[in-house]
Amino acid sequence: MLTMRKEQMDVFDRIAALEFQERLVEYVRKSFPAAFSELGAQRVREIVRFACEKAKEYELSSERGCRLYASMVFVLGAGFDKDPQFPWAGEILTDAASDDPNLRIDKLYDKTMDYSRQVAGDKGEKIESAMIRLCRADVDILPNFKDAPGLFSEPFENRILTLLGKIHPEKYAYLGEDRARKLIRSGIEAAKRYDISTERGVAGYIGLMYMLGSGFDTDLKFPWAAEILEDETIEDPRLRAERLCAKASALVRERLESKGAPRVERPKG
Repeated sequence: MLTMRKEQMDVFDRIAALEFQERLVEYVRKSFPAAFSELGAQRVREIVRFACEKAKEYELSSERGCRLYASMVFVLGAGFDKDPQFPWAGEILTDAASDDPNLRIDKLYDKTMDYSRQVAGDKGEKIESAMIRLCRADVDILPNFKDAPGLFSEPFENRILTLLGKIHPEKYAYLGEDRARKLIRSGIEAAKRYDISTERGVAGYIGLMYMLGSGFDTDLKFPWAAEILEDETIEDPRLRAERLCAKASALVRERLESKGAPRVERPKG
């Protein structure tokens, strides 16, 4: 009788894991071609591995579970399970009343697709419009926020609410004022980790959370964010915040122009 040593079984397991990973990478390439093109295959592999590890935390260990979880990482952001913008995600994933992980992931996927239709549009046209508004001078955040440490009182929150509604009205309507305020308060605390404390810097940080997901600072899809925020050579937190927003704006303009959209100039001031 043919027997297999543990070492041989380990080799087969590794091969199976690699094949599984490559199928997910191919799925991302077909389902999210723009993101795949920007990130490259190796970065997508890292994101796929991250998504699978996170999926396992919620007992989603099947290939289908990992694939759907990875989809939501690309749609909602890597930290979507704890993002105050999507409280339903964590509630569904940790629903003790549902013993079947497949039912949970199906419910979460349906909810995510409903969000995407309302906020992104059938072909992402609402996101593209939000990107244009973010870059154009008619949504110029600079005159509205001081380049000095802020008190972050209710007037500050109200100005941020106005800004978020101008940038992406469909998303603001989806979130509602209560969730938007929770995002703002979460953003104020998150920015403190990087010593960002000016009104202008915090406003920019919250804007990126709004557009990219609350965990954008550690999201593998946005490696430039972590590079800037953790750059020890940038001693002035105001400069760190400025570079972060400038990099995001530059990438948005490049993406829009690559799709043939009119050239978007950075706001003056």
